[in-house]
Amino acid sequence: MASIKAVGVSLKVLGRAFAGTVDDARVSVYAAALEDLTDDQLAVATARVVKTHTGEFIPPPAVIRRAVGANQPTVVDVDSVVRAIGQLAKYNPASGMIYPSVAVVREALGEAVAYAYAAAGGTRMFVEDAIGEAIARREFQKALEQAATAPGAAFRVLGVSQPSTRLASAPAGLLGASADDT
Repeated sequence: MASIKAVGVSLKVLGRAFAGTVDDARVSVYAAALEDLTDDQLAVATARVVKTHTGEFIPPPAVIRRAVGANQPTVVDVDSVVRAIGQLAKYNPASGMIYPSVAVVREALGEAVAYAYAAAGGTRMFVEDAIGEAIARREFQKALEQAATAPGAAFRVLGVSQPSTRLASAPAGLLGASADDT
C-alpha cells in the first residue's frame, strides 16, 4: 500500500517536472487512487512518468498506474468458478443432479458470482444441450467480468481486490517547504 508520504513525494517530483499545483487535497485524492500500489512501485512509476509523459500538466493517477502496469483488466477464471458452482449441486437418485439456486450460490461464493449466475439463467449453465450451455457460459462470463470491476461486490472465489472508496488524509505540512527546496 502506497503511503501518504510516498504519494506526497511522488507528486512533489511530478510537480517539479510538470505544471500544476500540489496541495494536501490533491495528495489525498491521489493516495486513494494509488492505495493498492507499494511505495516501491510508486517510485518506479513516478520515474517512468517523468521520462515518458508528454503532457504539460501533472498526470492523473491513471497515467501513474499505467506506468507500473496496475491498470490491467481483471482476468477471471470462469471454468474454476463454474466448477465451484457445480460442486454445490446435490444428487437425488430419483431426479438426478439438482443444481444450486442463486441464493445458495450467493451464500457460498459471494454476490458477484451469484449476480453472474442469475444473469446466465442459473441452472441453464448445466443443461445437456451444448449450444444452450455455451450461450449460458458466455453470458455468465460477461456478467462475472462486469461484477469483478463493480465497486462493493463480494469476491470470495475470485480473489479480486477492490479499491477503497475512502479518501486518504494527508498529514498537515506534508507538502510544506523542506531543506531541498531552493
